[in-house]
Amino acid sequence: MATERQYVGIAFRPGGRVYTYHYDHDGAPLAKGDRVTVDGRDGWQTVTVDSVTDKVPTFDTKPVRSVVGDGQAQEAKGNQAAAIGELFAGDGQA
Repeated sequence: MATERQYVGIAFRPGGRVYTYHYDHDGAPLAKGDRVTVDGRDGWQTVTVDSVTDKVPTFDTKPVRSVVGDGQAQEAKGNQAAAIGELFAGDGQA
C-alpha cells in the first residue's frame, strides 16, 4: 500500500492560532478530534486535530510524531468514566 500524506490543523490552546502539520500514513487516516503528538515551541505536545485536508500548503510543515488516540475513543472513555462516577456517587465508595 502506498504512503499517503494528510495535512492537519491543530491549535495548542482552545481558540488559538491553528498550525499545520503533515501526517504520512499507509493505514488509517487521521480525523478531526484525533489526539496526536507534535513538536511545538515548548517541545513535544499532545494536541487535538482540528481539521484535515489533502491540499498541499504553500509552506513547509512539521510532521506529526505519533498518534495518541482517536477522538471517538477518547470521547467514549470520558463518557464511560462519567457513567462509572455516577454509579458510585452517593454510596460512600470511592
